[in-house]
Amino acid sequence: MGKVHYKTYYHIVWSTYRRMPVISIEKMKVISNAIVRKCKELGCGVYALGGWNDHFHILITIPPKYSVSNVVKMLKGYTSRIVNKKFGSDGLFRWQRGYSVFTVSANRIGYVIKYISNQQKHHKNQ
Repeated sequence: MGKVHYKTYYHIVWSTYRRMPVISIEKMKVISNAIVRKCKELGCGVYALGGWNDHFHILITIPPKYSVSNVVKMLKGYTSRIVNKKFGSDGLFRWQRGYSVFTVSANRIGYVIKYISNQQKHHKNQ
């Protein structure tokens, strides 16, 4: 089989369990670093990461060999294990079931990157 070319951008959002405001700035950095590591392992391209104390956004491309749901499941599972291990949460940190996903056209990528990158500022102003 020949090389597969794809450029499908996904804006994915998921929340903490019961939308509890448990993501500190330090945890946000740990979550972001873990997602970058896992995405690199999976061959996903990461364009933006960000969030607030009760949810997380990511803009990525996903190789066609994976479904969006499988990638989200792997990212959520991996990040919750990392956070619990690093902060000694003993399984108390977890994500809510489900997620939202939106495809993004190439000409809107800059807008979505800016939106995701400015989550802290956006929510402080609300």
